[in-house]
Amino acid sequence: PHFMAAPPLVAASDCVVTLPATLLRRSQKAYGLKLMEPPLEVPSFTFKMAWGKRYESEPSHAWMREALIAAADGLRPKGKG
Repeated sequence: PHFMAAPPLVAASDCVVTLPATLLRRSQKAYGLKLMEPPLEVPSFTFKMAWGKRYESEPSHAWMREALIAAADGLRPKGKG
């Protein structure tokens, strides 16, 4: 499963879903979703990357890891660090 599959599925049903706010803000208009605060505190989570040892020194792989980190940092909510 992937977060990106949820907005169109929820939009076509009477279901609700809890997703990262960044994703919801980007898809709310496209799918006509209503963004609401959850009625309880939702714990945060951490994204992690994993790769095989043989790719540790591979320049193209290192470049991709750094590009993903930079992209993810740009999505971090303000005030979170």
